[in-house]
Amino acid sequence: MGYDESAPVCETEFLDRRVPDDLRLAELIVWCRRLAEWSVGSARRTAGYDGSVSLRTAEGFIVSGAHVDFTSMKPAQFVEVIGCEQTPCCVRLRCRGTAIPAAVAPIHHALYRWRPDAQAVLCTFDPAILASAQRLQLPMVDKSSASESSALAVSLEPFVRAHDFVIIKDLGFLALGASIDAAGRLAELWHRKAIQ
Repeated sequence: MGYDESAPVCETEFLDRRVPDDLRLAELIVWCRRLAEWSVGSARRTAGYDGSVSLRTAEGFIVSGAHVDFTSMKPAQFVEVIGCEQTPCCVRLRCRGTAIPAAVAPIHHALYRWRPDAQAVLCTFDPAILASAQRLQLPMVDKSSASESSALAVSLEPFVRAHDFVIIKDLGFLALGASIDAAGRLAELWHRKAIQ
């Protein structure tokens, strides 16, 4: 059976309940707040959906928890994923922390597998970037052609292997970088171009 990075998370096993202790979380939290500013007033922001962010660790990656508000992020709202395993019907995550991982944690796992150079992933919504994506000729995956998240993951692979910044039509964007700052600055660059 092939590995389906985006099958529903059916089980999260916590190996311990310690909040991830990584000095880079402070920088990630700063970027979360900046990203939230770009989506102020959008329907997704109003509904409390801000997306997900992650950074690579020696054992896996630290990812934001489910249903987080980027404007008030704290280290306890992150979890370290150190294992991602396919079962016949879903994905089982092995974690350290107290937060339930974002539902797209398996896609973050796939992104790090596909891109060994990536040290950080930002996945969020910016109305300006989405509205300007065609004008800016940004690489775009059409989520509507992927009826389920597993199809979305398959659709994403060739794009993220070739690009550091990818639009998921009507959903948001992915920014990958060699550091948190690199991923954030890439997103900021496209945000500035989008609002010009």
